[in-house]
Order: sequence, then structure tokens, then C-alpha cells
Amino acid sequence: MAPLPGLVSGSYRGIAFYVPTASSRPGRRVARTFLPGVDDAAYDDFGRAPREISIDGLIIGDDYLAQAAALEAAFETQGPAMLVHPFRGPMMVILTEPATINYSDREMRIVRFQARFELVGSGFEAGLSGLFGIASIVVALVTLATSLSSSVEKRTISAARSRATTRSLRIIKQTMSNLQPVSSSRRFVPRLKAQVSRATADTPTALDAVVVTAAAMIGDATIKPWVSEAEESTAEAAPPAEALFALGVRVATALKGEVADAPSAPDQALLFAASIHVVIQAVSQIDYWSFESTDAALTARNQALECLSGLAETADLLSNSAYAGEMAEIIRQLYALQAEITGTVNEIIGRLPQTLVFETDRPVDAWVLANHVAGDNPAIVEAVYADIVRRNRPRHPAAMKPGKIRVIKP
Repeated sequence: MAPLPGLVSGSYRGIAFYVPTASSRPGRRVARTFLPGVDDAAYDDFGRAPREISIDGLIIGDDYLAQAAALEAAFETQGPAMLVHPFRGPMMVILTEPATINYSDREMRIVRFQARFELVGSGFEAGLSGLFGIASIVVALVTLATSLSSSVEKRTISAARSRATTRSLRIIKQTMSNLQPVSSSRRFVPRLKAQVSRATADTPTALDAVVVTAAAMIGDATIKPWVSEAEESTAEAAPPAEALFALGVRVATALKGEVADAPSAPDQALLFAASIHVVIQAVSQIDYWSFESTDAALTARNQALECLSGLAETADLLSNSAYAGEMAEIIRQLYALQAEITGTVNEIIGRLPQTLVFETDRPVDAWVLANHVAGDNPAIVEAVYADIVRRNRPRHPAAMKPGKIRVIKP
């Protein structure tokens, strides 16, 4: 419920806010040309103009500074992102110009901001290939996890609430400190650890803001089709979607394991909310994952379903606590997310090349195997050979160890 009459809620990259006014600028891109000796101008229609969305938002609450810092980090994050419009619902947008965040000594506990976005075009929507259902559920789960943390703050006495927040933050920091990088994430993981290690929180809402900020780093888009880097820029390459997915699943699984050992119901609720924030950002990376084979897609699907299923079981165990209402809706959304992921990834699998598996009982030369697979088309033999080496990582390609050898069917 909004703290003031007339306010409706929205969110950007999972950061919630209130919106007194929102506007859009639809139209066409029309060029007007004047010719000598002709009174009437000539008009050329160059298509639909970019759909601009303007948001005048408010952040209200005791933790308004932490929330404003999280929103500032969200605005500085690269790539398209999910905006939950208060009147039009979820949409993929990109921030086209720097936003404005205003503080005032006449409005304590309130931060105002103005941001202008452009709706990402039909090419991106087509690239989602049905994943909008996943995006909608992700938005719902972000709201539910934040609501669960807010319920802890409202229903728990101050002393127990403070202790639960301190313990949960310590466990989250410890989980992040134990996180080991995966391929192509050796620079990202230290930044993620540093972000969490310097965080502070004394209320469940502030803790939720800390987790949302860290989870947003895992949920960053890793493709950049809409804007190009400046020629002189030297921006660090973001980790690929598969790396962010793997890291997010690891963190969420570790936090889920801590829920059962938590000493009180508020601790359990806060840790569970944190695991939800992380896992939904991890599975949202499926939007940006360019699967190379059916094996990769099947592995990702199974890992996502296993993690979500474990969270649903944990939520079921917590259904007897004071947070039964929130848990019931979270369980429903988790099962809905599993169904969406299954259907979407299965559709992707149908468009991917098949993976061939050769099982040998003696050393095999990768070049000989490449000729066996693609010998009818000599032009692609080298590409198949490179795929065998990259996929199986043999110590020496000329003498691959006995066992299973995987290669993409050309």
C-alpha cells in the first residue's frame, strides 16, 4: 500500500519506488524539406519514433538513502533492463540520458528522481522468444521477496529484528566471501564481494536493499546491441550470461542451505528472501544466453529447475511460520517460473544443433574424428576440429583420452 494517497508503485532493475506521474511520447520520425519556389513543404516518414517513457518517482522510508544509492547504481548499470511501469506493466527499456536524483532538507525521508527511458524495439522483443513470461514472474518474485523482508520489519519486535538482521547480513557476507569464480568471471567476483563486504544494514528493509543491489550485479544484461562503446573507451568486458547464471545459482543454493540452520523465524525469512532475489536474477540471464548446443541448454534448464525446486521445498517448510501468507504466493510463483523455464528452454532446444557423443576405448586423434564427422564437407573440417578441442579440452588433441567425446553435429 502506498504511504500517501494517489501514489502507485513501480520498479527498475528490482528497485521499488512510488510514481505520482508518468508520461510517454509516441509519434513518428518525420523529416520536413522546403524546396525553392514551392510553398508547401515535403514530408518524409522515416518510421516510428523511439517510444520515450518519463518517470517522476519518489523513494519514501527510513532507509531512503540506501534505496537511493541502490537506484543510482541501477541507473549506472549498462544495458537494457526491466522497468515495471505503474500503469502499463513490465517493459524492457534503456536509459537514454542521465537521470536526476534530488534531495531536500524540506522533505526528510523522501528522495525524488526523474528518469527518461526508451522502450527497446521490436528486434529485442523478438529476441526474447517467449521469455516475457519469465520476466513477468521475475518481477513478481522481486516484489514478493521485498514484501517478505518488510513483513519481518513490521511483525518483529525491535531487538529480535535487529539481531536477525545482523546475523543474516553476516551469513550473506560469509557466503559471498566463499564464492569462487567460474570461467570469465575472475574480475567480476571480487567486485561482487567488495560490494557486499562494505554494506551495512540495521533493519530488514535496509538488508533487502543490500541484497537487491548485489543481485542486480548478477542480473546485469551482458549483450550490448543497442548502443556502441565510444572509440576511446576501455570498459571492462562483462561476464557472459552463463557465468552470471552459475554464480547466482551457487549463491542462492548456499543461502538456501543456511535457512534450515537459522535460529529464528525472522532469520529464516530474511535469508530466504535473499536467496529468492539472487536466484531470480540468475535465471533471468537465460534471456541473454546464446546456447551453443542442446547439452548446454539442458544443463542450464536442469540447474535452474533444481535450484527453484529446492527453494519451493524450503518455502513449504516455512509455511507454518508467521509468514505463511507470503510463502504461499512465493511457492505459487516459483512453480510458475519452473513451468515457464521448462517451456521456453525446450523451445530453444528445438532450434539448437544436436550434440554427437562418441565413446571410445582407446586414444583418438581429434583431427581424425573431425574428418569422420565432417568429411563430406571439407570446408568445415577445421571448424569441427576446433569445436572438438574447445568442448573437450584434451591435454593433447592428437591423443585424446578414451571415454566420451562430444562434438556439435554440423
